[in-house]
Amino acid sequence: MPRLKTPVLLVCLAVFSTASMASAQQAVENPFTSAQDVSVGMKTFRSNCITCHGRTGLGDRGPNLTLGSFRHAVDDPAMFRVVRRGIPNTDMPGLYGNEKSIWQVVAYIRTLAQGAGSASLSGDPINGERIFSTQEDCAQCHTVNMQGGGGGAPDLSNVGWQRSAAYLRRALTEPNANVDPEWWGIRVTQATGEVTSGWRLDEDTFSIRLLDPDRNLLSFNKGELSAFERLEDSPMASYEDILSAEDMDDLVAYLHSLGRGTP
Repeated sequence: MPRLKTPVLLVCLAVFSTASMASAQQAVENPFTSAQDVSVGMKTFRSNCITCHGRTGLGDRGPNLTLGSFRHAVDDPAMFRVVRRGIPNTDMPGLYGNEKSIWQVVAYIRTLAQGAGSASLSGDPINGERIFSTQEDCAQCHTVNMQGGGGGAPDLSNVGWQRSAAYLRRALTEPNANVDPEWWGIRVTQATGEVTSGWRLDEDTFSIRLLDPDRNLLSFNKGELSAFERLEDSPMASYEDILSAEDMDDLVAYLHSLGRGTP
């Protein structure tokens, strides 16, 4: 049998590889994109996702889904994985359901990306960064890109991807509106009557650990305390009466830029 010449072999392999790639791409296309699928996906979305993403996908605790830009979902298969499995170390859980229902949610989310939320914010993020870093010294508590964070407050490095502009504004003006349990404070009263308050770092059945205002790490045995009280309010003050409307717009614009590139 005559040998297959190398150039011919390479051409055959290239054709086979291209065909395989095309077949693989076809295999992962969303198979459920009809109007009926989108309608079912909308119902599933509104039953499970609106608490974080809003009824129309404009975002709240979760990102705005109407921009057509998804950090963890560059294509439909990636979005399918995000919807199904969630995103580790974030508030995004996976959605329980069969493959068809998840593809239908993906189809519905794609219809949201019509630019409805793509209007730029009115504030100046450059001035917002100045307000954050120097005027209000927010970095004393918060971390941004590994800078600051001495007070143990949430890391804001990617908050622009994680939260909508409306949520960020509400967090600045109504900080007690939605405080995650991991950021609750705690007040303990020892048997001696001494009262200590601080940031609730850890709590289990038998013990409590907190960070006091002087940033000392303290640990208490619950059995030795006369009382303890969880403080579910935010330790952050409201900036509604501290910042002007213009400065508030600028600070929101800066926070919204974090994780999205240079403001």
